[in-house]
Amino acid sequence: MKKIDWERVLSSLLGLLWQLVLFTVLFAIIRAVGRKLIDRGFTTYAAHSHLSATRVATMHTLSLNAFSYTVIFFYLYAVLTVLGVPVGTLLAGAAWWASLGARRARLRQRRGHRLFHHS
Repeated sequence: MKKIDWERVLSSLLGLLWQLVLFTVLFAIIRAVGRKLIDRGFTTYAAHSHLSATRVATMHTLSLNAFSYTVIFFYLYAVLTVLGVPVGTLLAGAAWWASLGARRARLRQRRGHRLFHHS
C-alpha cells in the first residue's frame, strides 16, 4: 500500500487556490477598468451625439452587457483550465451541436417553405 504524500497534495491545492485568486483579481480589475472606459466613452459620445438620450443609454447598456459577458466567458475559461477541464474539447463539442441545430432549423424552414408556398 502506498503512502499519500500530504505535503505534495497540500502544495498542489495551494497552487491551484493561488491561481484561482490571481485570476479572480485580474479579471475583476479588467472588468472595472473596462466598465470605466465604456462609461467615459459613452459620456463623451452622448455630449456630442445627435441621437436621443434613450438611444445612447440603450447602446451604453448593450455595450456594458457585451463586455461583461465576454469577461465572464474568459474568466470561466481560465478557471476551468486551471482546474484541468478540457475547455477546448467542450467548445468544439458545443460548436458542433450548434451547427447541427442550425442545419436542422434550415431544413425545417425549407420544408415549411415548400409546404405553405406550393400550389
